Amino acid sequence: MADETLAVSTTQLSQLAETRTKPKYVDEPGTLYNGLRPESARQKAEVQLNDLIDRLHGGLMAVTRKQFVLSEFKKTLAEFEPGDTEDRERLLRYLERIMDILGIESSDGLLNRWLYGMTEDEFWLALEFRICRELSGMSDAVLRPMWCDGIRGASCDPKQVRRT
Repeated sequence: MADETLAVSTTQLSQLAETRTKPKYVDEPGTLYNGLRPESARQKAEVQLNDLIDRLHGGLMAVTRKQFVLSEFKKTLAEFEPGDTEDRERLLRYLERIMDILGIESSDGLLNRWLYGMTEDEFWLALEFRICRELSGMSDAVLRPMWCDGIRGASCDPKQVRRT
């Protein structure tokens, strides 16, 4: 994980403060998200996110480092309880919004690991090993000795696959 210095401006701090004032985990008309339920859980999750924003707002005055922000994210991710995927994804959208405000391009896999249990690179490696295991168990003598020697998901673009 590469740490970087953040150039935090008063405009960015104001945007964080504005984000804090907005209700969170509520029904959003025009989307499939209908809010975190029950209301007591929604309020608890909103307090947790607002606490994160408060910690960042105060801490970024002294520590303008990406790793400071990500370490604060980890605390909030660890205390977030709802098990519903939509609510977990909503939390990540809030964190991504904070990253956008602060000019952070990547969470270095933190958000993917929390939501999916692995980073994208770890997924491709696990898939490679799974394909090798499946091939080795094939009854077809032609397929059984084959193996997969790497999958690069970032270089795969279904739009560029030629159909013959």
